[in-house]
Amino acid sequence: MVNESEITSRLPMQEPQAEGIQLTPKDILTIIRRHLLLIILLPILGAAIGIGLYFMLAKYSPKFTSVSAIRVLEPEISDPMKLAARMSNTDTYYQFRQTKARFIKQQDMLQNLLETDQVRNTQWFRQFVADDGRPDIAEALAALESSIGVSVARDNFIIQVSFSSKSARESKLILDQLVELYTKSQLERETQTQRDKLAQAKEEERKVRAEIRAAEASLRDIRQSNPTLAEFSDTGDTGSQRHSIKVKHDSLEVQVMDLEGQISEIESRIATLESRAQGEFDEVVREQMENDPIAISARQRILYLRPELARLTAKLGENHRSVRKMREQLRMAESELNSRQNFIAELNRQSELQHAEDQRAFLVSQLENYRAQLQDALLKQKELDELRAEYESFVEIRERGRERLEKLIDHIQSLNMLVRDPKVSKLEPLGEAILPLQKSFPDLKLFIPAGIVLGGFIAVVFAFIRELANDKLRTPQDVSKAVDIPVLGVIYNSSEDDDVEDIQPERVVNEAPNSVTGEAYRQLKSNVKLSGALGYGQVLMITSANPHEGKSTVASNLSVSLAAEQNKVLLIDANFRRPAFSIYASQSGESEDHHMISGLSEVLAGNKSTEEVIVSGQVANLDIMACGELPEMPSEMLSGRSMNQFLGDVKDKYDFVVIDAPPVIMSEAKSLSAMADSTLVVFNAQMTKRGVAQRTVRELDVVNANVIGCSLVSAKALKGGYFNQYLKTYKDYIESMPETKAS
Repeated sequence: MVNESEITSRLPMQEPQAEGIQLTPKDILTIIRRHLLLIILLPILGAAIGIGLYFMLAKYSPKFTSVSAIRVLEPEISDPMKLAARMSNTDTYYQFRQTKARFIKQQDMLQNLLETDQVRNTQWFRQFVADDGRPDIAEALAALESSIGVSVARDNFIIQVSFSSKSARESKLILDQLVELYTKSQLERETQTQRDKLAQAKEEERKVRAEIRAAEASLRDIRQSNPTLAEFSDTGDTGSQRHSIKVKHDSLEVQVMDLEGQISEIESRIATLESRAQGEFDEVVREQMENDPIAISARQRILYLRPELARLTAKLGENHRSVRKMREQLRMAESELNSRQNFIAELNRQSELQHAEDQRAFLVSQLENYRAQLQDALLKQKELDELRAEYESFVEIRERGRERLEKLIDHIQSLNMLVRDPKVSKLEPLGEAILPLQKSFPDLKLFIPAGIVLGGFIAVVFAFIRELANDKLRTPQDVSKAVDIPVLGVIYNSSEDDDVEDIQPERVVNEAPNSVTGEAYRQLKSNVKLSGALGYGQVLMITSANPHEGKSTVASNLSVSLAAEQNKVLLIDANFRRPAFSIYASQSGESEDHHMISGLSEVLAGNKSTEEVIVSGQVANLDIMACGELPEMPSEMLSGRSMNQFLGDVKDKYDFVVIDAPPVIMSEAKSLSAMADSTLVVFNAQMTKRGVAQRTVRELDVVNANVIGCSLVSAKALKGGYFNQYLKTYKDYIESMPETKAS
């Protein structure tokens, strides 16, 4: 039942983690095996339903699907004036086909289709017409959209369109109308697009022509507003005029430089003349003085008077009147010569200086005039450059406009041809739709597998929901997943064992020792002893999560199994609130009234001794102590010193003391578990839930109870589990035993 590692190892108890339900592959396989019949039957039922549904739909709601194809040309708008168009990228081509396909199921397209007489006269459309003769367009649109199929393949150049209805003829008719309407609308749409582009191109042409005219007018204005300038060439060339202005500019610069040199020389001469005008006369002045006629005359007179004065002086003496007169004349002649020489010298120096200054003033005046002319030439050259730049800008505007105009004229010619091109929509129908000869729906090859798959899916989902929704501890695996204590024994439900059908549950080990249930109790006894947590002279408390889970039955049969090994066993009923009268009366052979009179409560109260209330059981070595009368405070009585002292006394007299304790929901169970050496918890496979089991173990762990494990009672054999095989194997083994040994 349980392996040795579960028996000998016991991990610290902890609250299981709430991480959701985790299923191992083995758990999944077990669930499938447990509901295998359902999983087999539901797919068969699904297949039958699929076949029935197929025939019903084939009779009352068949569908015929008509298919048509539309070829999509290259997305690049080709120029009709060129021999070939540029090929498109594969992905671009595919996206273009998808874009074209989206227009098929547009609402305005479907509305236009519903307005055609051919569609309105079909039986398909009449189903949407109310009794008052008014069609439900919204419903018809929804049905039309759901009945139309559009697919675009990546590896070919077509759009495949389909339509499904109850009539093969109407499917073809409606699909033909749809394709025709779609191709016409796309042609009109693309044609209108090209017309819009043509209008934009013409408007652009008008603007470009206006720009060219404005540029030419500006060029004329420039030429007309400058009559003194040389005639501009058509490209704005002003080379000749620039040359003349350059020559004049260069000539003026030479003249300015020459004048600046002359002025420099004149200024140097003026400086020389100014220096000559001051101080002694130089050689030039003296020469001019010598050449003066008046000065010459004065010198000649002096030359005459001097000898004459000497002659007279010698003749007449110094004081003679004639000598004095002559001497006076000589003095006056010399004074006149000196005055004349000074005058001539000064006049000469000043006239040369003045002449030089006048010459400098003239040259300066000429220099300023030339500089003004040079500045004027520079301004004219700058104005000419600016005018040339402006002229060239207008020429550039005109030339660019002419280039754009040429391209626009070509573009307009292309657009004019595209407007008249029947393939501008890039769509080309590949003939009429195919008339369907067979129903497209329903398909028997689809309905049978679909029914099988759906039935199997429902069966599997139902099986897992049923298993996962059941939170009871039905198997040892459920117990192991819920709580962290070992399963020491599994007691089967009485319905699983025919040998105990008419036997009281608490007497199974006595009256049906070779039954599967009796063997289960003996295995529980062995596991409890082998766990090492219960030794001779110790107290084993048996409790459960809730009442009526079978703990008293387990306590009774476990006590009998221990006593059968020649162990002296005392079985105590410590459940004051709900005593197990029938169980203990059955084991002792006494009446229930006897056990109601005296028992544990009288011993703890000190009214009777232990020997007075103990009753020998029908099994050797088994003594039984009933609970006695219900005391006023059962919890305080069981947790008091008298109970602890009582247990100490009986442990010295018995090999094992088994206490049938109250369920853990009562406080007495916790008090007794603290006094007992070991605690065995009983879970009922038909009653105990995971949360209750977890709470029970957690509460016992709080009081430090020595929980050695649990026993799962009332377990039923489940499909997919090992119970069925175990029961069969055990029965075969027992039946094969010799009769003498079996007895």
